[in-house]
Amino acid sequence: MGNISIAFFVSFIITSRSRMFRLISLLLLLTLYTSALAQRVGLVLSGGGAKGLAHVGVIKALEENNIPIDYLVGTSMGGIIAGCYAAGYSAAEIEEIMISDDFNRWVNGKFEKGFNYYYSKEEPTSSILSIRLSLDSVFNAAVTSSIASDLSLNFALAEKFAVPSAQAGYNFDSLLVPTRIVAAEIFTQREEIIKKGSLGNALRATLSVPFFYKPIRFDDKYLFDGGIYNNFPVDVALEEFAPEVIIGSNVSSKIYNEYPREKDDKLLGSSLLFMILDKSDPDKIPESGVYLEPSLENYTAFDFNKVQALIDSGYVATMAKIDEIKSKSPGVLLTWI
Repeated sequence: MGNISIAFFVSFIITSRSRMFRLISLLLLLTLYTSALAQRVGLVLSGGGAKGLAHVGVIKALEENNIPIDYLVGTSMGGIIAGCYAAGYSAAEIEEIMISDDFNRWVNGKFEKGFNYYYSKEEPTSSILSIRLSLDSVFNAAVTSSIASDLSLNFALAEKFAVPSAQAGYNFDSLLVPTRIVAAEIFTQREEIIKKGSLGNALRATLSVPFFYKPIRFDDKYLFDGGIYNNFPVDVALEEFAPEVIIGSNVSSKIYNEYPREKDDKLLGSSLLFMILDKSDPDKIPESGVYLEPSLENYTAFDFNKVQALIDSGYVATMAKIDEIKSKSPGVLLTWI
């Protein structure tokens, strides 16, 4: 709207005889003008296992300071938090879910109270890791493994996200916040940017850490954890949404700066996850954006029993940079005298 048009419209409003018309018109003009000049903000949430719970604190701080989130992109645990917010859950509601006993059961493959899932329950075994090896006539080996059952997790994701998915017409642009979920397709070694379909299935796909959870078939392809090929998908946010401001929350850092000599035997089973969650590059954030890295040196990707402390870390890190965030994502405040 040009300056001449604005001046003419304001003059027309002021000279109107109806006081109610003047008030409504001024409010409408203020809304349109603010919307036209406001910066669009994209929030990018990295993978990081349990450390990704810090993203809840990031969103909590942004909400409290009225920082809009116009677009969301997430991978692995960052994808879970992004999906929750895009589906309409507030930061407080997400926090309540994450600190619940139910959440701890979901991520550890334990059954929910009142449900037994006998129809697919495996035979008892004393081993932590079960491996089946089959050899065909040309001596090709196929290895499958399972550490955590995904039955309770699958049920929870279907229950929490079936309605928001249907209401959005299975189009992620029609969610409360337009969203992209990043997963990985290992046969062609490509990232998969999920923008439509079942939100619950998309979140299950991005959380499919190899050798921990089974991969999920999505859009006729088996997909794994999004952190394999893109653990900090700032580039996806820029290409898909082109926001003026990107806030990037990175919770992925090196697990150990020195070789863990007394713990290496116990940690060996987790080594694949450590490789996936390599330290993300803060230089991906453009100068117009803000980089957040909560202080998580004392936590690992498996500390799901420390949910509240992880959430608080994300909150503190965001509040420490809230002035910078406000300066880079200003709204327009007009005062009518």
